[in-house]
Amino acid sequence: MAPPRSSSPPETTPDHDPAWLQDGSAILFTRAQEGRQGIWMVPRLGGVATLLVADAADPAVSPDGSRLAFVREVAPSAEPRVFVAPLRSVERATQVTTDADGLWEHRHPAWSPDGRTLCYHAHHALWTVSPDGGKAERLTLDNESGRHPVWSSDGKPSTTHPAGKGPSRCGRWTSAVIPCSG
Repeated sequence: MAPPRSSSPPETTPDHDPAWLQDGSAILFTRAQEGRQGIWMVPRLGGVATLLVADAADPAVSPDGSRLAFVREVAPSAEPRVFVAPLRSVERATQVTTDADGLWEHRHPAWSPDGRTLCYHAHHALWTVSPDGGKAERLTLDNESGRHPVWSSDGKPSTTHPAGKGPSRCGRWTSAVIPCSG
């Protein structure tokens, strides 16, 4: 006798890491379905979401709205690395970080206000790299545990830290501004 079939939809995780298009027309986000992540797009007032970039996560739209930074797993490490693509031609993505640009997974790329630098998280540290590729620069120490970088309007990357770590130990999460030459 065959096992009973489930009528429930495929297992998914909640959508996460939203990023607005600069013109406000749509939101990009990460969605995992059947064990694979992708970057999806939905119109600003809702509607049907469409897959924009397969096998990718952590979308970040450039300040001028022309490029998309994201992460994708690559061989040989099978760890996520940062990619940049023209927003209108995402199939032309180029890898901008390598295994030499921070341990383990590279996550949550964030554009500088002028669009000339990306900041990303790699194993408890923040790094910067040109969106055109090149040598990445480490900004923080391993014990600072920076995550989810964002940029202030004056061009300095900022990050959140779990309570008890980083420059301040008050509250559940703390914020730190890390000076950057980017």
